[in-house]
Amino acid sequence: MKKHLVLILFTVFMVYCLSAQDIHVTFSATGAAASIDSIRVTNLSNEQSLVMPGDQTLTLRQGYTGIERSTLEETQVQVYPNPCNGTTRLRIWNPSDQEVTLKVTDVQGTCLHRINKQLNPGEHDFRLQLPHPGLFIVQVSGQGIRLCVKVLSLESTGNADICFLGLTSEIKESQPLKSLSQTEYLLGYERGELVHYRCMSDIYTSIVTDIPEQDMNNEVEFVHCQDLDGKNYSTVKIGEQMWMAENLAYLPAIDSVTISDAFVPRFYVYGYYGYDIDQAKSTDNYNAYGVMYNWEAAKASCPSGWHLPDDSTWNIMISHFEEPVGGKLKETGLTHWNNPNTGATNFSGFTALPGGGKGWNLDFFWAEGYLCSFWSSTHRGSGYFGPNASCIVLAADSDIVDHAGSVASSVVHGYSVRCVKDK
Repeated sequence: MKKHLVLILFTVFMVYCLSAQDIHVTFSATGAAASIDSIRVTNLSNEQSLVMPGDQTLTLRQGYTGIERSTLEETQVQVYPNPCNGTTRLRIWNPSDQEVTLKVTDVQGTCLHRINKQLNPGEHDFRLQLPHPGLFIVQVSGQGIRLCVKVLSLESTGNADICFLGLTSEIKESQPLKSLSQTEYLLGYERGELVHYRCMSDIYTSIVTDIPEQDMNNEVEFVHCQDLDGKNYSTVKIGEQMWMAENLAYLPAIDSVTISDAFVPRFYVYGYYGYDIDQAKSTDNYNAYGVMYNWEAAKASCPSGWHLPDDSTWNIMISHFEEPVGGKLKETGLTHWNNPNTGATNFSGFTALPGGGKGWNLDFFWAEGYLCSFWSSTHRGSGYFGPNASCIVLAADSDIVDHAGSVASSVVHGYSVRCVKDK
């Protein structure tokens, strides 16, 4: 009996130890990029997030309740003043004669400015300029040096810039090199939780979602997705299909909301009633939801190598997930979606946004925050208002998706567009 009890306790102990083990995740780039600059990691279950360099290891730790990085010695990196009024001074310690990379990113991981500088051993000063109020991350990397520091700007300068000011002190031959501690990237994680990775490499952004169970390497595929305006789009691979992970924002013209057309391409920005393209692009709705297109414009606006998906393509993507699918496609939270944003997990990484629409013969926009409609390239005959086409519909108060083929809409309506990569 005693032996059985000991065996049971030992088994329970081993199960506990195994379940409490850290999970280590590394990343490698494939496709259009050879390396990963930065990764924004978000646990969609507990909403913890961090930004890390792409060549570092992520540690997922059970029971961890905050983001932790090892403390950097003041002799390794100094920023003064911090917070600053848009401009501050950065001093770094470089251990050897080498080229060092300095980069400033926003908290989303977007690279705002980057320079490579050949440096002698010693302390070096740089002037750091930040574009607007907010929190920024400065990364310094080289042989034997990898530093990461947060900088808070209280004012705007309009541009991000890093300017080399000079060498402040050299390392003497008799002077030992200062040790450089490594940064550890920790995120709280319980088994079965969904982790979202936003991986960036130069102009490319790729979205990966996963439920990690053990140590692993994530192969991140980067693909070229750039519209005729030169805007680059984030992408996500779902099954064997590569999708845009954000709404198309190509805007060659801007049309009045009072204009409806079944045969001429028309372009709308939610809530904008003017005729100036630059003004339309400066609006919050354009930056959040992109452009709404009538069907003719939707079919002609995808980037080269990409196309508007038909019903079959949409349904292949939707069938990749177990029902209900709607919540798995929607962005989480209430930043864009109205309450209650039913069932939203963004399990797919597709990040559907409620851009609303522009209706037939209406001089106003409707349903921003509540409804998300995407065009399909499949023609659906004619209805009361003329030609129809299929569309995909998601709503804030539902976790289902109205599949392509089940919803037909007049081609004059203005809806959002997600393109899929050509095979």
